Amino acid sequence: MASGIAHRRTKPAIAKINIYPDTSNWGLDWRSAEGCRRSGKSYPMKRAYYQRRVGPVYNGELGATVPLELVHEIMLELDLKSLGNLRGVNSHFKEMVDSLPPYKLLLEHAPQTLGVMFRTGAAPFVPIKELYAEFSQPSCHTCDSFGQCIFLPTVRRCCESCLQSRAEFYMIPLNTASVYYGLTRANIQNKVPVVRCPPGAYGHPWRWTTEKRRTCFVSVEQVEAIGAEMFGSKDDFIYAIFEKREEANEIYQRRLSEWAASLDGESDQVGPKPRLPRTLSISSIEFTRLVDKWTCRGATDLPFWDPSKRTAESGVYCSACGIHRCFKRLGNQWREVGPGNLDAFTLETIPQHFKECPHVRTYAFGDRYALGNDKELGQDFLVNEKASQILDNPAIELSIATW
Repeated sequence: MASGIAHRRTKPAIAKINIYPDTSNWGLDWRSAEGCRRSGKSYPMKRAYYQRRVGPVYNGELGATVPLELVHEIMLELDLKSLGNLRGVNSHFKEMVDSLPPYKLLLEHAPQTLGVMFRTGAAPFVPIKELYAEFSQPSCHTCDSFGQCIFLPTVRRCCESCLQSRAEFYMIPLNTASVYYGLTRANIQNKVPVVRCPPGAYGHPWRWTTEKRRTCFVSVEQVEAIGAEMFGSKDDFIYAIFEKREEANEIYQRRLSEWAASLDGESDQVGPKPRLPRTLSISSIEFTRLVDKWTCRGATDLPFWDPSKRTAESGVYCSACGIHRCFKRLGNQWREVGPGNLDAFTLETIPQHFKECPHVRTYAFGDRYALGNDKELGQDFLVNEKASQILDNPAIELSIATW
């Protein structure tokens, strides 16, 4: 165990789906817990007319006939959208939903996560029980590190390194999936969650890609699972796609040859140039490149709730690794230098990282501030070998030589 300087990101979902006003075009004011309705003008006449049309509101005291504990057990089986609809029935059900411990904790410590799930349309596919289970455990499902993100299509906690490199977290636009895999949009939409990704910057911090409009994304792994179910296995599905593309290419090349021959005067009729078949509009090489471009389209941040300590942890980052990952100006391009800073830790695990980190002894308190990104990455603080945050005032100078 060793001491070191760390920081917490004030905007942990940057370069992923988020609701930060300066990085998202979703608007400034909306309520994440109530279905993310936009605030605006009210229409009392229309509301009064609607209430007269639907009749009297149900005021039955469900809690008076059914134990509250049993009601909560039933609510835990609902998805977020159903829970929100139940909450909007009347004030009685609103109080019952608000008293549900998992919902109450998520609303208090992860409002950004709930808001993203409602706005992206993922709420109907997210059971409150599964979300709380991920909320109360810290580990990435594909490695042993701390997972600071939640992958929306599968409701699985993941770390940023796995999110950017593992195939199970690849996302693809719905239209592209329909073209490349030869499946109809309806077939995909009816079987897998669709994430409506807002405009904004996504992907790797050193090579962001920008979405200019709202796009529907689906998980590559889940789409391939549909094909595997249809053809018996994933290999048979991929082979069927290959055969279909080969057949379409042969027909296209034959028509193209006939059209070229007509231009040379060998035919009396000259028609328009044949169109490229829809199944050939995206090649395998182009698909691989685009999948890398669409990194991080299906994830947002998710804090970790420690039930034993009753505290929420969004992740602690090594400041020394952070500055070594920052960009180096070479001509007109930015290049990554040094080891990665994608790994997040908890206060309990980061002292072990400080013991192994080669840069922690050369980092001075506040060195990152010269890069101008302290607003997004947060202020530096010292973590001692006992995993205690003992300083959060950047104005105080530290002597690393005394550690």
